[in-house]
Amino acid sequence: MFDAMEKFLYAGLGVFSITRKRAEEIAENLVENGKVQAEEGLKFADCLFQKAEAERKVLVKFVEDEVARVLSKMGVVTTRDYEELQKRVERLETYINEMASSATEAKKTRKTK
Repeated sequence: MFDAMEKFLYAGLGVFSITRKRAEEIAENLVENGKVQAEEGLKFADCLFQKAEAERKVLVKFVEDEVARVLSKMGVVTTRDYEELQKRVERLETYINEMASSATEAKKTRKTK
């Protein structure tokens, strides 16, 4: 699994690191060298940046999914799981305190009779 992930990461690192500024610099260079017209250069820069951004999002999603899968397989509790259990404990504590109060009141009532 790590081999596939590593290859995927290395293949895309160059694309993912392209900022809009860098894409524009590449396009400017192409325009200056007469490879493309100015308008085409701008379109190219935008396309390059959009592609890099889309690929970055794919990578982020892939890594998030893999990390979640591994953590789940290891039995690691997520923040959401922890928060749900915390709420459940709070409800149980409230219930126990109410039951204890009711029991105390019942004892007092029986003693006074």
